[in-house]
Amino acid sequence: MFTFLQEQIDKERLPGAVISVIHRNRLLFRGAIGYRQLWPERQPMSVNTVFDLASLTKVVCTLPLILQLWQSKRLSLHMPVAEVLPPFGTNGKENVTLFQLLTHSAGLPASVPFYKERLNYNETIARVCHQAPTYTPGSRVVYSDLGFIALGAIIEQVTGKSLQQVANEWIYTPLGMQETQFCPRFPAIRYAATEWDHWLGRPKCGEVHDENAFAMGGVSGHAGLFSTVSDIEKFACEMQAATPLLFDPDILRYARQHFSAGMEEPRGLGWIVKGAQTNSSCGRFFSPFSYGHLGFTGTSIWFDPVAELAVIFLTNRVHLGRDNHAIRRIRPALHDLIYQCLFS
Repeated sequence: MFTFLQEQIDKERLPGAVISVIHRNRLLFRGAIGYRQLWPERQPMSVNTVFDLASLTKVVCTLPLILQLWQSKRLSLHMPVAEVLPPFGTNGKENVTLFQLLTHSAGLPASVPFYKERLNYNETIARVCHQAPTYTPGSRVVYSDLGFIALGAIIEQVTGKSLQQVANEWIYTPLGMQETQFCPRFPAIRYAATEWDHWLGRPKCGEVHDENAFAMGGVSGHAGLFSTVSDIEKFACEMQAATPLLFDPDILRYARQHFSAGMEEPRGLGWIVKGAQTNSSCGRFFSPFSYGHLGFTGTSIWFDPVAELAVIFLTNRVHLGRDNHAIRRIRPALHDLIYQCLFS
């Protein structure tokens, strides 16, 4: 496994990575390879490196909070979004539901560069609420940051607290995830550097990479969260536990069902599900019941409930530029290697 990754690093396809493999909720392996930063000088990757999770925010923050609100009957998944976020019910979105936001089938576009207009947090949410659908809600799957920005706003509306505060109180403190934070304040040497920022004159290091999340102050339902591999291991064990600390196990099982049969992408609630895909980022050998998520910065988490396996793969692939797409080949190949090592 490390031989394969070292080859990718030597060929400048990847700066570095941290990997964790969990089987039957027992940690089998945790390791780091390569570099957390290449410029202006090389700094080694560590298992204690803090990563910008990018879109893993959707499933490590926003999804579990929505599931907890549903579990406590403070929300219904099939209620119109406009019932809890009235400004959302405009431009043909009056009947769009939370379920459709969670399954990326709400009619919303993938992304809109609100940051170019220098919109702040509240202004961005207002624009998301007034966004017109780009397709008939419920007819397609289009992976959308906007839907999860709206879900973050819903969490704040229902709880009366900030997204960061609710996540800390309801998830990260109970699970002991002390290094999972929005707007983190760790020493610079802890971070995996992301993309070169021409305004800063250096790579982003501890500042959120996603432009809309950055413009929103670093806190959003779609991106902005930072964490370490050991904290994500705690989250992974909660997702796989026979008796979870925070969730009804039936709710967790429901969230990973395949709800988008016949559409472009197999989707659960928040999660990507493997289904019948032959080109999944979890490779060839994970079962069709596998579920996971990816982050643009080069992060991912995949679960196979049949094999009772979880693989956490954290990289800073955008440190080599956002057009570096080698991760698309590296990730499935790595998951294949891990699976074969364990079960062949």
